[in-house]
Amino acid sequence: MFRRISIISFLLTVSLSGFAETELSHANDEWAKEELRFLHFAEDGRGMILAPGLLEVLETFIPGASQSTEASEFIQQNFLSVFDSEFRVPNFVEAGFAKRWGLYFDKDGLVGFNAAEDNGVTYGAMGCVVCHSGKAAGEHIIGLGNKNIDVQKMASEVSKMEKLWWRWNNFRTRSPEFKEIEENAMKFSEYLSDEEMGNLTQGLVPTAFIKGWFYRIQGRPLPKTAKGQVKVPQLWGYEKKRLAGQFCDGFGDGTEVGWGIAVELAAGQTPETARGYYDKIKEAEEVFNYFLPPEYPFDIDEARAEVGRQIFSKTCSGCHGTYEKTADGFPIYKEPKRIPWHVVKTDFDRLAVGTPEFFELVNSNPLNDIMKYKHTSPGYFAPRLDRIWSRFPYLHNASIPSLYQLLLPEDERVPFFSLKDSGEEHRFDRQKLGLSIPSVKQLARFERSKKLPRSIYDTRRIGHSNGGHNFTANMSDEDRYSLIEYLKTL
Repeated sequence: MFRRISIISFLLTVSLSGFAETELSHANDEWAKEELRFLHFAEDGRGMILAPGLLEVLETFIPGASQSTEASEFIQQNFLSVFDSEFRVPNFVEAGFAKRWGLYFDKDGLVGFNAAEDNGVTYGAMGCVVCHSGKAAGEHIIGLGNKNIDVQKMASEVSKMEKLWWRWNNFRTRSPEFKEIEENAMKFSEYLSDEEMGNLTQGLVPTAFIKGWFYRIQGRPLPKTAKGQVKVPQLWGYEKKRLAGQFCDGFGDGTEVGWGIAVELAAGQTPETARGYYDKIKEAEEVFNYFLPPEYPFDIDEARAEVGRQIFSKTCSGCHGTYEKTADGFPIYKEPKRIPWHVVKTDFDRLAVGTPEFFELVNSNPLNDIMKYKHTSPGYFAPRLDRIWSRFPYLHNASIPSLYQLLLPEDERVPFFSLKDSGEEHRFDRQKLGLSIPSVKQLARFERSKKLPRSIYDTRRIGHSNGGHNFTANMSDEDRYSLIEYLKTL
């Protein structure tokens, strides 16, 4: 049973109750996040979907889930070959989802996986909240980027499962509609699992996946390209952030909402279908505007924070802006400022995706009226820091585990850190604001390893450099900790 709520009804209710547009309140925030919980854009059996019946397969080992004996036996005998030796059926929920793929469960089941139906065929539809919800200090937060999602690993293993599922279904009578949706799902998972463009570390998503759509839709072969890996962004303040351009580099013209459907297009949607739900995207993005970010859940030293506020004003506000609140204490969202790359000097791989050929394809794509290119020189926008405490690891490529590490000279930052349980409270460093870092002994072991697990952030990997943003290299530790105390208040 999947809950469905009308976004239009909500906006009408807000209007009739006398609220101003995007007026922030705890009630509106709660409603909007519940809306995101069930939002997906699968249409006509296309998009980010699972093969018909596979949603039931994924839930087979969830306690209390309905399951077919026939399906269970097939899974027991065949699906375990997909996983490595650490995978065990009794721990399927923990090992198969939360640990392996970075997914979450709540009272409604697997977060972000919904049942959709087209032509009488039911299949699984992945919603926005799969990536745009995650944990920080033990709290599951809707709208926060998922720190542990591993789309390449998930797609690779789902692709293998779907092929096994297809093999089983080949012995059964299937309608043409079933076969078409199944084929679309298998194409999506196979495309997303392509190691040439896939993410190398959990918590990152490859923008090369989106770039590929512009080549495919115009009949051009996709050249070997930069992966363009970025961490999943948070959604609060989305409207203002969108105006600065999509992702983190500002080249996407944010005056239209078209870039919001880029992932769905890359997943197999057609331009015609995308136009058909254009209004739904606009309505969804209006709901995002009601999101409130999570308040810092622990004590703050107010006197020290005041010292940090003064340091921030002199050192950081030129790029990251100033922060005001409404009379009710809610944040006033502002548009982030774009910083040229020669100033910030963080990892260039994301910018390398933006080649002249790619921008030519953006300008000539079938949806170029709603997916536009804005010419800019290479650079990243300095993110607004509302509730920055929850958004670790830091920088656009998630290469720095804590704010303290970010404030150090780049040659003193740790080259490796673990993302295991990164959203849990036991991994949260309250003093340094972010992930706890490895011991000297662990760092030495990581240094000796030529290939580390995907749960270990390795700055030797392509697109994973933790250099740049070296503006506080000469700051004293006393000032660093005061600045961190202030950032807890934003």
